[in-house]
Amino acid sequence: MYGASRFLTNNLITSSSMITMSTMSPGWVSGTRKVGTGSALVSVTGQFTGTVNTLFFWQIDDVSAGNEIAQATARWKTDQTASGWEATGVATSTIDALLEDAVYIKSIAGTGNDFEDGDYWEFRAIAQYAPGKVLDLKRNTYAKSNAVTTLNFVVNLGSAKLVTAALLYDHNLTDSATVTLEGNASDSWGAPSYSQALTVAELTPIIEYLSETYQYFRVVISDSTNTDGFIRVGGLYLGTYTELDSFNGDWGSTEDFSEIGTEQRNAAGVVAASMYAEQRTVTLPLGLLSNTDYDSLKAIMQAVRIPSTRESLPFYFHLFYDVAGSLRLGRFQGALPRSFSFPLYNTSSLNIEEVVKVDFS
Repeated sequence: MYGASRFLTNNLITSSSMITMSTMSPGWVSGTRKVGTGSALVSVTGQFTGTVNTLFFWQIDDVSAGNEIAQATARWKTDQTASGWEATGVATSTIDALLEDAVYIKSIAGTGNDFEDGDYWEFRAIAQYAPGKVLDLKRNTYAKSNAVTTLNFVVNLGSAKLVTAALLYDHNLTDSATVTLEGNASDSWGAPSYSQALTVAELTPIIEYLSETYQYFRVVISDSTNTDGFIRVGGLYLGTYTELDSFNGDWGSTEDFSEIGTEQRNAAGVVAASMYAEQRTVTLPLGLLSNTDYDSLKAIMQAVRIPSTRESLPFYFHLFYDVAGSLRLGRFQGALPRSFSFPLYNTSSLNIEEVVKVDFS
């Protein structure tokens, strides 16, 4: 018996600072942008180990001892610095010097004065695979382990909160992987109060419906035979779900499948086509919907829409809650119609368009 639709729109993980990973594949640093008249170049390298995209600022602060490398000094900070500068009077050097999070900087001599007072550079460090990627609701970004096939996520909800739905989305796990969800009052995992093995299937969302209240949750993943050599997770959800009381089945719903791509035709009439994404659109008829359930749906739609930008945020939607493969990340499309059937009941319908995952392989 298929279960009715469930809407997962209340992720209790509200910021990346609430998640830690046992291992993280490093990010990268960009090139530099310079403002100033000195002739020296500044080079930055490293595999960024920070968990937040960071803008770095490097500025010459003293040339009283000379304008050349090793004579002039600099100061630096980031857009994450609370106040002031992280360091001042830092010697300029042709040797890589560590700033933070495996980011290194060095100077390369130019012609004439290498530096003038106030010469200024900025560059970005990108946390490409950080834990916050599982929250951005973008299917082409993900958290990734650092060349190992084990990965733990620890989530601190700030206080004990009821969790009724746990989800891992867009993962690369194989059928032989093991995933365990744990809950505890503290960040101590020798004997957690709650522990549940989750059902894993390759290329299929991992979903668990539960009723557990804890401040800390941990997801333990192991997939030793994974030929990728790493663990990848695109979405993590720990929160609650909404299920309509008066609607007890999804038979009669439709799902349209389409391919998204480009097509170009040259002067000779030869067509070059490229398909890079698949998309499904669900139409869900809602007959004999109670006023309470209609109001619940309206509240969900209002919660995921941002009037200032006219944007509709994605949300997880489980068409048949006992079929893991029917879980989607989608957006509401169009209005929520309402036809009054008889007192206390309505007829309505929903259109939900899947958020696509682009494949450039």
